[in-house]
Amino acid sequence: MAFQPREKKEPTNNITDGKNSAEEYNGRLSTSGIANTVQTVGDAVQPFIPLFSMVTNIVQQLSTIYENAKCNQKICLVLVERVEIAQYAVKSLQRQKQANEERFRNQKYYYAFVRFVNVLENIKKFAKEITQLSCFQKFINANAIKDAFDKNIREFEDVCSDLHFTIAMYDVERREQEAKNVAEDIDVLNKSMNEVKFNIKVVMNEVAALASSMENLNLQASKSAGRATTARTPLSEAYKAPTVDPSHLNEPFASDDNVRGSRKTVVKKLFRGLEVACKKVPNIENNDTAQSQKGQTELIILLKLGTLCPNVVTFYGLSKVDNNDVMVFNWASYGNLKEMYTKYEIKWPLKLKFARDICNGLVFVHQCNILHHDVRCENILITDSNEAKLSNFELSRTVQGLSAEVKNLLDIVRWLAPEKMRVTKEHVMNKKRETLKIALYPSEIPNELAKIIKKAWQDEPSARPSDLEVQLKLKELYERFQESSPQIRPKDPHY
Repeated sequence: MAFQPREKKEPTNNITDGKNSAEEYNGRLSTSGIANTVQTVGDAVQPFIPLFSMVTNIVQQLSTIYENAKCNQKICLVLVERVEIAQYAVKSLQRQKQANEERFRNQKYYYAFVRFVNVLENIKKFAKEITQLSCFQKFINANAIKDAFDKNIREFEDVCSDLHFTIAMYDVERREQEAKNVAEDIDVLNKSMNEVKFNIKVVMNEVAALASSMENLNLQASKSAGRATTARTPLSEAYKAPTVDPSHLNEPFASDDNVRGSRKTVVKKLFRGLEVACKKVPNIENNDTAQSQKGQTELIILLKLGTLCPNVVTFYGLSKVDNNDVMVFNWASYGNLKEMYTKYEIKWPLKLKFARDICNGLVFVHQCNILHHDVRCENILITDSNEAKLSNFELSRTVQGLSAEVKNLLDIVRWLAPEKMRVTKEHVMNKKRETLKIALYPSEIPNELAKIIKKAWQDEPSARPSDLEVQLKLKELYERFQESSPQIRPKDPHY
């Protein structure tokens, strides 16, 4: 599937917003004109009332899009501020019915208001497309986003002029600030898009499509769970994870580290000359329920993610070890990040590399329409080449999906955003933060990392840097401070 430039369309007066769309309401009006049918100011205002409601709903939705923005926050903020100012003009129009009676009786003014609602709907759609990493890739390049932004602003200003909403028109100083904000986002996008190769973009689309399929399977599984008997549906080959022939899993050299986990659930094997981890799992291969399809789809997504991104654990397929069903992953020589920093002293350049690797992995899965939702040290694996890889996608979901239930919040509370915490009397919920001791280190690296952390833990989500901004900053720091010398050593057990 190849990427194509976004088709340019002339603005229309169509809103596909269900029963209350402006177009549908407009179609119910007599073509003989509004002025011939109304008797009072209240009658004159009546056709506008559904449109006023639509404006309110669109502004609320646009505000939510901004709050959930993963990228292009500055561009989205510009759109939100423009639309909110126009909403104020609409409220003023409503309040001053008598003074605006002539406008309400003017059929051209009514049609201009219909177009105004359509323009707002287009702005909302544009904002939604550019603020999620999985969506903005549909634009051929960052400049296409700038062109689309300019087009939306032109249409917005034109219709505001027709409606005499002069309050929504900006002066030169405000326009310059607006242009600066947009330019900053476009610069970040240009740098980010240059990092993503064309073939990877194609697979991102494929993974996003699989993630959407997984959401449908989630719904099927939840519906099936409430029934006494579950109807079985054939498991499509498209949703079947690959398998690894058990005879191809050979014994590794003898070591105390060949079996891991408190319940001995991870076993080391050799697969095609590579060390792999075989993790016990419930049998999902021969089950045709929606829940099984969901599990299979998750594995296929994981397969694609790990194949293309070096910072996501590589999944090879399903197999059997000692008659147990297992998932086969690449082996992490140092275990997870928590185990590593417990056993070893890690130099700052390597810590910086781990931070960069983790961020790269997160940005990649976000571009594939997936949120991990459990990024903690235990779920970051470290290989023998000092690569950090995301693992354990059990709590992951698609951007549009519902979050999985977290059974033990204490396990992940230190990695949650403040607004995600359910406990209301905590230190963090009172807008307090821990003391960053790394900021006191003489090395420049911890000082730079402390700056990123302080920005990222801002209480107001809009004040935090976007995923792409953090990724670019960590990339820049890593290139400045990387070292080729060994950067880990076992900790002295006496200290």
